[in-house]
Amino acid sequence: MKIYTKKGDGGQSRQMDGHFISKTDPQILAVGALDETQSWLGLVIADLSEQTVGMRDDLQHIQRLLYRFQADVSIDGSANIHDDDVIQLETSIDRIMAQVDRIRAFILPGGGHTGAQLQVARVLARRAERACVALHEARPEWVRPEGLRFINRLSDYLFAMALLANHLDGGAETPAKESCRVRGSHGRCASSRCHCHKANGSSRNPDHRSVSPRIRAIAFNCGSG
Repeated sequence: MKIYTKKGDGGQSRQMDGHFISKTDPQILAVGALDETQSWLGLVIADLSEQTVGMRDDLQHIQRLLYRFQADVSIDGSANIHDDDVIQLETSIDRIMAQVDRIRAFILPGGGHTGAQLQVARVLARRAERACVALHEARPEWVRPEGLRFINRLSDYLFAMALLANHLDGGAETPAKESCRVRGSHGRCASSRCHCHKANGSSRNPDHRSVSPRIRAIAFNCGSG
């Protein structure tokens, strides 16, 4: 059986009901973004570390949910994603967050190999959400509210899974903000990389009070952890 049909060579995609629409149509973009997320999760699963291999079943379940959601977005009247699926994600998120160290600041995406790949899955899910919202705004009947809740919660779930993967792999999360704990004898910041210096456009800023209150607040928060 040939896998190519040549029917899309003109930039059109055939729908389930037989009619053709542009490959740049919001519906096609939404389905494609969901497919990207699902496919990336396949790479994550194929490359799980020894410590995170226990995530396989949960991630494959997410792949199947994404497959069902693609059907909802592709077929008028399809309803494969339900609030029970959203509740299941929320329960899983709460369970995972109870296992990992508390996050007290924004972190850089990364850590171990599995955790970093799950962070990529998270941003792909966010992109899929934006595509689904755009489709919902253009044709509300094609994306049910349950679907919007599901895809919104999915990125939170993948973030939690990334934290869990790094926890299992023994890695630490990296704060997004550089620490400003290097202090001079005067008790003020002595770090050349601190916002205190950059905010004033100088490598020497003897007094935080010379910058705006907003920037000064950011500067003092550099060392908050």
